[in-house]
Amino acid sequence: MLMHIINSKNQEDKRMKKVKSILSLLLAILMVAGCMATASAAADGEVEDNGSIATATKFTVGTKIDGGLESADDVDYYKFTATSAGLAYVKIDHAVITGSDSSATYFNIVVTNEEEVVVADFSSTGNSASDESNSFTVSKDEVYYVKVTMGRVYNGAVSYSITAAVEKNVNTESEPNNTAQEADVLAYSEKDVPKNYYGSLSENDVDYFVITTPSTGVVNLYLYNDSVKKSKFNATLMTWVEGKEGTQELEEVTSITIEATESTKIGPSVGVPAGKHIIKIDGEVGSYRTRVLFRNNASVETENNDSLLLADDLTFKTACKATIDEKTDVDVFEFNAPADNAGYEILFTATNSAQWEIRLLNSDGEAVKDALHVTTTDSNKNAKIDTDKLKEGAYYVRVSAGETHDSELYSITVTPKAASENKEPEEEKNLFDRIKDLDWGGLWDNFSGWIEEINFFGMLSSLSASIIRIITYFISVIG
Repeated sequence: MLMHIINSKNQEDKRMKKVKSILSLLLAILMVAGCMATASAAADGEVEDNGSIATATKFTVGTKIDGGLESADDVDYYKFTATSAGLAYVKIDHAVITGSDSSATYFNIVVTNEEEVVVADFSSTGNSASDESNSFTVSKDEVYYVKVTMGRVYNGAVSYSITAAVEKNVNTESEPNNTAQEADVLAYSEKDVPKNYYGSLSENDVDYFVITTPSTGVVNLYLYNDSVKKSKFNATLMTWVEGKEGTQELEEVTSITIEATESTKIGPSVGVPAGKHIIKIDGEVGSYRTRVLFRNNASVETENNDSLLLADDLTFKTACKATIDEKTDVDVFEFNAPADNAGYEILFTATNSAQWEIRLLNSDGEAVKDALHVTTTDSNKNAKIDTDKLKEGAYYVRVSAGETHDSELYSITVTPKAASENKEPEEEKNLFDRIKDLDWGGLWDNFSGWIEEINFFGMLSSLSASIIRIITYFISVIG
């Protein structure tokens, strides 16, 4: 019995040892997993050594991470993953530094993507408690790196905190959109219904957008500098034209530039045909906002109308509005004379003071009349070309600018003359020809009728009898 009890106790001890071993193993696994989770999870503060992209401290969008620079040579790297597509920005906060050097730069911050292309960079001075980068577009699950360096040392170590934020539910570009073939779709704005699109340029970056207009109309390009740190951007509107070899090529219609000192830039009104058009945006590193306003209007020029082949059609009695965008711009319009010997009035109306050259050409490009050189003023904004006896066929009105400012607005109206105005004037004749051409027969008929009406022959008979009596009287007296 005693031996049985001893054997049972020994077996129980063995089972307890196995349980302890298993528990120890599980505890070790949990500790390792915890360490791994801690290493991979976002930190509340920087984890040294984070002096390179490979060792960057991870943090979460929308949360603040604390850090510090211990010396002028210290570099801190952080990384975050965009939780959604949208506009992102990075912000730095630090204690206000006072003194004579408070306006100096104490922090430099650079944001790059996974290819180490700079998408944002900014700095913060000692007397500024908070600064943020320009906005830049991000896609969901993209990784970005934030590099913090010291601008100058202030009493040794300096502390700071970094935050990244992403704004959702906005129209943003989606990379890659570096060619016309990869262009992002941009819906046009209508009056009182703006549709804004946000984009950002990294180093050597170009963004392309494509817009489709449902009909001939007028468009305006808009560029905005909304970021704290503004940049210089260029926006170019292009349309597809047929090239020399029959291929489709892009040709510039208009362009605008917004300087880093400007907040808004609005381009001139330009006409475009129905179809697809390309918008190219380039410039400095930074973020921008853009939109395109479209208004339906068939009576506008459609660029590029700089040759007889690309001339815009004119509708009789309808003013076609147009713009000379620059001094080298040329606009050509076409109308058709349906019959010979027709006359037309071509009315040119400008909106401001400028110099113009207006030519009327036939289908061979030859001048029908001498060029009309016009200088419009505030009190005289109209000019007119009168034509008579045009032959049936196509004719072209060519408008160009003299020494004038850019973006000059004007209109062209072609009106057929009334039939009475188109009569051929009589040639000048000498006196002999005029007498010969008189209707002598009709004149005699009228004269003889007048003589009958006044009884001319009766009057003549009475007069003759009176004369005879007088003569007879004188003869009797003399005799």
